[in-house]
Amino acid sequence: MKKGSKWEKIKAYLAINRFEFTPVSEGIIISFMVLGAATWKELVTWPVLLTFLTYNVATYWGGAINVYFDYEFDRKSPTKKRLPEAIDLVGKKKVRNMLVAEAVLFLAMGGVLAYITGKFILPLLLLAGTFFTIAYSVEPLRFKKRGFLNSLSLFLIIMFLPPLFGWYTVRETMQAPAFLMILGLALVQYGNGLYYTTADYTEDKNDNIRTPSVLMGVIRSVRVSMLLVLAGFLCLLAGYSHYGNAIGLVVIAAGQAFGFYGMAVLLYAAHKDDAEMERIIKKNEMIIPAWVAVSAFSVLIACLLRGWVSVW
Repeated sequence: MKKGSKWEKIKAYLAINRFEFTPVSEGIIISFMVLGAATWKELVTWPVLLTFLTYNVATYWGGAINVYFDYEFDRKSPTKKRLPEAIDLVGKKKVRNMLVAEAVLFLAMGGVLAYITGKFILPLLLLAGTFFTIAYSVEPLRFKKRGFLNSLSLFLIIMFLPPLFGWYTVRETMQAPAFLMILGLALVQYGNGLYYTTADYTEDKNDNIRTPSVLMGVIRSVRVSMLLVLAGFLCLLAGYSHYGNAIGLVVIAAGQAFGFYGMAVLLYAAHKDDAEMERIIKKNEMIIPAWVAVSAFSVLIACLLRGWVSVW
């Protein structure tokens, strides 16, 4: 195990838990708690706070378990070397202990949440996310290398189950417009995610990890990413139009167009060359989180703008 200062170890823990994704994660779940609430007061409750804490711990655990089981692979990745280096600094035994502690904590909080709300759909959603998180990263299932199961796992874990979790915390039943918005944001975020993971095309292919990008090729993956963003954009507009806020519609449209336009520009620059497209994605890796963040926060802003029937 490497030695380092306390601050360096704190940064290593944050890296292992993929803390950099926290703002986007918050935007996704808070959006649909806000959308589901009839009044501001419904958001200031113990169940909402507990949902927020449970979701955050589960998200950090999900990031850490993927980093831990991708240790050997990430050592060879030019864009992810910092993650195994963080594990080396902390120590594998401490990371394993952290994974156990985080899992016990968020599952226990999920049980308490079910008890105080009487909504057993909440722990079911949590358990579904837990299963697919483990299955995505851990052998013998290792869905990450199994084509469609790779896509299904990421779609559910990161994009689809969290907003459902937030919605059902404040509502008993699902509304069609809200479901369209949840589906729309999930499609946009998965489209961005597919584009992002295509940066690992060569490394995944060499390690026989059959991701969607490996199966489709780089250029085709980018085109599919853009189609998913477009489909999600249309679902978001269709769902949000029910709430009748024109400014919110403009905000959502601008948020989704930001990433779509960025992809289109980079795709054009690649001139239909897979190797060049992969090089461009790797070079512009840090732009992609900005697309994801703008997409998620535009939906959050629109949900805040839609207004409530009553106030405090």
